[in-house]
Parts: sequence; C-alpha cells; structure tokens
Amino acid sequence: MKRSLWCLCLLVIVGFAALPAFAQEGGSDLIGITWQWQAQVDSSGETSTTVPNPENYTVLFNEDGTVSVQNDCNGGGGGYTLDGESLTLTGLFTTLIFCGDQSLDAVFNMALNQVESYAVANGVLTLNLADGSKLLLAAEGSLYDGTWEWQSWTDASGTETTVPTPESYTLTFNVDGTVAVQFDCNSGGGGFTLDGSALTFTPLFSTMMMCPEGSLDQQFSIGLSQVTGYELADGTLTLTLADGGTMVFGQPSPLLNMTWYWQSLTTTGGDVTVVPNFNYWLVFNADGTLNAQLDCNSGSGTYTVDGSTLTIGPIATTRMACADPDSLETAFGQALAQVSTYAVAGNVLTLTLADGSTMVFGGTPALDAAAAELINVSWLWQSWTDASGAETTVTNPENYTLFFNADGTVNVQLDCNSGGGGYVVDGSSLTFTGIFSTMMFCGEESLDSAFSAGLNQVVSYSITDGVLTLSLADGGTMTFAQG
Repeated sequence: MKRSLWCLCLLVIVGFAALPAFAQEGGSDLIGITWQWQAQVDSSGETSTTVPNPENYTVLFNEDGTVSVQNDCNGGGGGYTLDGESLTLTGLFTTLIFCGDQSLDAVFNMALNQVESYAVANGVLTLNLADGSKLLLAAEGSLYDGTWEWQSWTDASGTETTVPTPESYTLTFNVDGTVAVQFDCNSGGGGFTLDGSALTFTPLFSTMMMCPEGSLDQQFSIGLSQVTGYELADGTLTLTLADGGTMVFGQPSPLLNMTWYWQSLTTTGGDVTVVPNFNYWLVFNADGTLNAQLDCNSGSGTYTVDGSTLTIGPIATTRMACADPDSLETAFGQALAQVSTYAVAGNVLTLTLADGSTMVFGGTPALDAAAAELINVSWLWQSWTDASGAETTVTNPENYTLFFNADGTVNVQLDCNSGGGGYVVDGSSLTFTGIFSTMMFCGEESLDSAFSAGLNQVVSYSITDGVLTLSLADGGTMTFAQG
C-alpha cells in the first residue's frame, strides 16, 4: 500500500483584481450565507441546467469583501463588489482538479464571471448574468435544501401519528416554484407559493396506483391540501394546517446514499493518508445496516445514530489474507469499532474515535498521483512485442481498448467482445484482476484471445509522451495510444 498525499495545487486566476479590504454597505441578505446552486435559467426564462448535487456548487459572501467558492471537487474564491443591487465578482481563482465528465464546474465558473446583479426573495438568490441568463441558488439549510421526509402528523384534536416509512412520503421544493411529491407508491407534484412564513400548495397531481394496505397516501394528500404555513428550525420542517393540525418533516441522514472512501487517519502518533483507497469504504443503509470493504475483505454490520453520536456495531467480514504487506485492513476495522461521533460537510465525512483520533472519508476514491494519468482515458492497443522480440502491429486499434475508472475497475473492448474487471496500482506496478468478457466469435483474424492473454500477464506500466506501455511477466510489452 503506497501512502502518499495527492494534492494538486494549481490555481487559475481569472481577471485578477485586488480583493477589497472591507465589506461594502448593504448586502445583508447576501452575506454570511452558504448559497447552493440549484439551476440556471436562460434568457428566455427556460431552465437550461438543473443541478443534481447543489451542495457541490456553493458561494459564500464574506463580510470582508471576499467570496469563497466550492466548484464541485475544486475550491476557490476571490472578491466581490456591491452597489445596491449591482454585484460583480473579481479575481476569481480555483484549483484545477478534474472532477469528471459529468461535472458542471466549468459552467459554474464561467457563469460566476458574468454576474452583474442580484436579488434575494423567498430564500432564493438570483444572480443575473451579462448574457441575460440567471443562476438560481438557495441557502444551505433552507426549504430547498434536499428532500423532506414525512415523520409525523398531529390532527386538530392533538392526536399524533408516527409515519412508519418516512422515505415513502417526501417533498422536494425547487427554486422555480415547483414541488416534487412522493405519495408512497405514487409520485406527483405541483406548485407552491411562499409569502414570509405562509405556504400554500397549488393543486397537486399524482399517479393513481393502489398502494398496499396500511398506506398513508390519502392522508398525506389531504394534509398537503390544507397547508397554510411553515416553520423551519434545527433541520425540522413543520407544516401548519388550516384545521390546526401539523405535519412534521425531517431529512434523511447525510450518511446515506453515498459510498464513503477512507482518506486518512489522524492519531496522536501521526497521520496516515490512504492512497489508493478504493478498497476501503463504508456504505450506510437506511435500515440501520452497513456494508464495508476492508482491503481484500468485505463485510457487513449495523450502526446507530443519535444526533451526532454514531456507534458502529461489530462488522462480520470474510477472512481472506490480503496480499499487500502494508494492508490497513486491521487498522481500519479497529478504528471503526471505536467511532463515537460523526460530522458531514458536503462530500466529507469525519468520524471521531473514543480516543480523540479522527478518520476522514470522501465521496470519491483517490489514486496516487502517477496512477491518475491512467484514468478517464480510452487507451487503444497499437502493438505487441512478445518475449522473443517479435512485434505485431494492431491494424484496428479502436477494437482493442482499455478504460481505467477511478473506482479501481477497468472497461475492456476485445474486438467484438466487451468486458471488464479490476486493477491494482502500486507505484509503477499494475495488475489486472478478474478480467471477464463476452464470448462471441470475432473471426479467424481477430486478436481478441491474444489481447486477453496479454492483459492477464501485465505486471507494470509506464506512460511517456501519451504512450502507455504495459510490461508482461514473460518479458513482452503491449503499447497503447490515447483515443
């Protein structure tokens, strides 16, 4: 196991200007709030971009005239100038980590550099851009922040009903004034209007499936039709009904719906950085169970949460002997048994142990710096040199490809067959594990069998001038170029 910290420290400076030394007058509705990007609306008023993970794209205007920006996996900042409703961002900079093909980081960065003015209404920040489009952002912890699950219902007489499956009855408020609703086995939505603490839903619609006996879908629908107001406090949403009753909503634990990859362990004896870490992770399930990967062993167990207190029960694991002499399998399991509290900030989970040590987890796996060159590139097989030195040129490289994913898996195209497997990198050492493929006959001239046999012999790699060379156990090599 190679323990090294991969930190990309490149910064890009866009339109540099000196940052203001003090905050401008006004902007009290703007400053000191973490704003999460929800959507972008084009100049015609149509929503052009809906952000699937608003917590990854944030802006915080500080009182000293600086602005802090989270741009997916990148952090940055700059300055800002206010003059009434006029707002400009100055000297924006950001780190330059590649966040993946689906990231909206480039779109967000470009938009922030076009901001001309702003408005805040009903908890929504509108940033008006020079091209006539708008960014819509909502305050962290606001009505728009996440999905609300129905916890309980108190009727006009004071009788309280606890909802046994809160995740089956949900509300998701969108900044465009629409709301998505889950009525148990039915889904639907509609609109809503806000005026201070007053909240009303426009007529809601839903599918009309017959939900199982015991469903509260009808009560949920009736309750929502009576909503007249709301209160938001300490992560709890309370809807007030016209008959004096209330409906109480909470949000799913931030532990859920994420694979948490172990990044580091900090103890009084020093720090350990876990790179690569795709074989050390936790998944917390809504039913109180968890799944874990401890190097070469997999396991499962239970956990309990009470506020910020987290207790992880015994984890039952397979008992394989991990090949890596520097495996952190034992340290990982022992640390998890000592967890006492947790905190989640964006895609970072921090577990505090009984002795004060901390474990940090992230939502994406990390490779060492050298291995980063391998991933997210389509590698096309160009030639093969066998142990005797005889070279074979591949006439159709696009039919024989490798694509290394950041999670330790690899996609393989073997002529007319497709497949995949896993890979392990340690410095320049590279091995493939569990390679599989479909079994179609690709013709007499196909090199699919030779390609598969070669991959199973790979022991190391090097990348020079965009050319990937895989060294084989028998002394041969396979050469690839970027697609």
